[in-house]
Amino acid sequence: MLAYLLAVLPYARLRDRDSVRAHGGWTKFLLINYVVGFLITMLMIWHTLTT
Repeated sequence: MLAYLLAVLPYARLRDRDSVRAHGGWTKFLLINYVVGFLITMLMIWHTLTT
């Protein structure tokens, strides 16, 4: 959760004329989402195999 907030923070006060910079935030969000999704999936698989 903290990673998402830190990734969004630099883009929190973008004005419409600077909206092109928001693409960087979207890219960071996707990267964080992939990593977190992978880790949660691996944790669920590990939990299923060990119980």
